[in-house]
Amino acid sequence: SKEVPPAQAKASASMPRTSKDGRGLAAAAAGVGQAFKAFAVLWDLESPTTPPRTIPHPDTILDIQFSADGKRMAISGVDQGVQVWNTEAATKAARAFYDPFGSVNSLLFSPDSRSIATISTDNTNSVVRVWDWQEALPISQPFQYPTIASGLLFSHDGHKLIFSRPTAADSSGLLFLQVEISPPAGLGIDLVALTESATALRVSKDGIPLICDPFESW
Repeated sequence: SKEVPPAQAKASASMPRTSKDGRGLAAAAAGVGQAFKAFAVLWDLESPTTPPRTIPHPDTILDIQFSADGKRMAISGVDQGVQVWNTEAATKAARAFYDPFGSVNSLLFSPDSRSIATISTDNTNSVVRVWDWQEALPISQPFQYPTIASGLLFSHDGHKLIFSRPTAADSSGLLFLQVEISPPAGLGIDLVALTESATALRVSKDGIPLICDPFESW
């Protein structure tokens, strides 16, 4: 085992994430002191003695995710924005995109790393969208709910997106929703709701949920 060096003497770190290739390790951090400063910390696990790089973010970070190939890292936060970075050079890969609905609580790269799914929240409401991060534009209509959605997951082929939400703000019930990403030729991606029922969060390699009954909620 190798010990990763501390990021900063006066900072608190949370939300550790690793890239699928096992090379990158990232965490959200905030400076401890009179002036608030939000940033991400990025380590190269193949060279753990090398000091980590710090990547600034305008406000509190709520999620960090790597692309499937580990070459990109997306950061979202209270500022309602998502910024994608090149992990090798620690430079911006594209301009940031913003969801006017609210803070971006969760995000996830598609398997081909060409798009990003997000969950934005405003008090007890939430919106799920899919974005073309290179163009900084949404490529789906929003899925808006009066409860907080969570648990983004793409199928292995990237054609389906699964997430969950409570049945009501004051309910302990949980719905898992599956939407199909089916872009017509020459058009942007469109999301079509397939089910609003209990389903599996783990998806088989052929893209079919392991447990899914589109006709019954349980």
